Amino acid sequence: MTGARRGGSARFVALRGPGRQARWQRARLRRIAAAALVAVAVCAAWGLLRPAPEATVAVTVAARPIAAGAKISPADLRTARWPSSVAVPGVLPLSTAAGRTATAAIAAGEPVTQSRATRSIWGVLRADEQAFTIPLADPALAGLLSPGDLLDLYDPGDHRVVVSAARVVMSTTPKVEPMGGSATADVMVVVAVPRRNSAELAGSLATAATLGTGLVAAARPSG
Repeated sequence: MTGARRGGSARFVALRGPGRQARWQRARLRRIAAAALVAVAVCAAWGLLRPAPEATVAVTVAARPIAAGAKISPADLRTARWPSSVAVPGVLPLSTAAGRTATAAIAAGEPVTQSRATRSIWGVLRADEQAFTIPLADPALAGLLSPGDLLDLYDPGDHRVVVSAARVVMSTTPKVEPMGGSATADVMVVVAVPRRNSAELAGSLATAATLGTGLVAAARPSG
């Protein structure tokens, strides 16, 4: 009987003694280490599978709306980060955009490019061209024009074509009065025409002034 008690006591010590506790601690540490290795592996796999952030470039944009014909000040500009995959042809550096003249209305957030901002409006004229400010019979057309658009201009007297494919240099957007009023006459369209057409166009402008109207302009494809 005494031997049986001693055997049972020995087995109890083996189950509950310091050796068993040490083995339990080692097993617990192995489980913690295995879990940590799994977490590291998951993080590494996520890093490999996650797409890399898209590269961006600095683009000069309008910080606020800029009216056509306005001189661009540093306060009108800011820098935005755009994806490098989005090409912005002719965008100006922030340091050189200020001081230029807007050739067309530039919306807030719109890139400021060479075609939208020139050092001088007259700098866009070719050697054989002259610029004219044209009053339009339909002032609302000005809001639809952009630099580079082509217009056929008609004499208001005999309705003949005075200039074909006059190139728009600058166009302002008509002001609309509150409460749905019509567009005002405070509209300016500057076109470039060949010198050979200058005298005839000047005559049509004089006729328009006499009649108190503007020239009829018809847009044509620029391609």
